[in-house]
Parts: sequence; structure tokens; C-alpha cells
Amino acid sequence: MAVISGQDYYDVSEAYSAAIDALNEVSGHLWDATYIIVLLQQVQPEVDLLTAFYDSYKINSAISTSTLNYLGAVRALQNHIIVRGGYDTVNTYIRAEIKTALGLLIPDEFASLSAAAGYPIDSDLVA
Repeated sequence: MAVISGQDYYDVSEAYSAAIDALNEVSGHLWDATYIIVLLQQVQPEVDLLTAFYDSYKINSAISTSTLNYLGAVRALQNHIIVRGGYDTVNTYIRAEIKTALGLLIPDEFASLSAAAGYPIDSDLVA
């Protein structure tokens, strides 16, 4: 059966982990910008800017902490390796195709997404 290679699966897990990290970083930068406005200690700029900056921070923080946008893709990937690869679990696939064959472990961020999608990954397979 045609199934995604272990290397490609690993690369996808790395890309999703990097995306999660980048979103978390964005939130931190937006908080820094909001804090600069707070420190202005000038009434008019604070009145004009604080609400907009804080709202931007809150909206983007909510986006970065929500995994719902990623779960469909992660669920599809995990289902693919079980159905198309003939593996009984995601862990069996990762153990054979990634840990044993490549000597690699799945990034923690991706393992968390996988668990949220209903496919927990064993801790010995996670970096």
C-alpha cells in the first residue's frame, strides 16, 4: 500500500511544530508592543492606542493557543498511516518508520496536536 514515508511524516510534524512555535512567538511580540503603549505615560497616546493594541494581542493570542485549526490535518495524517499503511496504531508506524528506521523522535508540539486529534503518541517516541 502507498503510505507517506517516515521522513515525510517527520518533516510534516516538524513543520507543524514550527508553526505552533511561530504563533506563540507572535503573541509575545504583540504583548511587547502593548506594553510599550502602557509605558508611554502620556494620556492621549494611551487613550488612542491601548484598546486597539490590547485587542490585537487578545485576538492573536486566542488564535495561537487554539489547536482546532490544525486537528483536521493531523487527524487525516494519522488516519492515513493506519488505513493506507496497514499499521494498527500511530505508535506502531512511528516506532518502525521514524524511530527505528531514521533514529528520529516526534516533536512534542506535534505529539500534543496528535493527542488532541485522538491519536496519542507514546512518550518514548517524542523528543
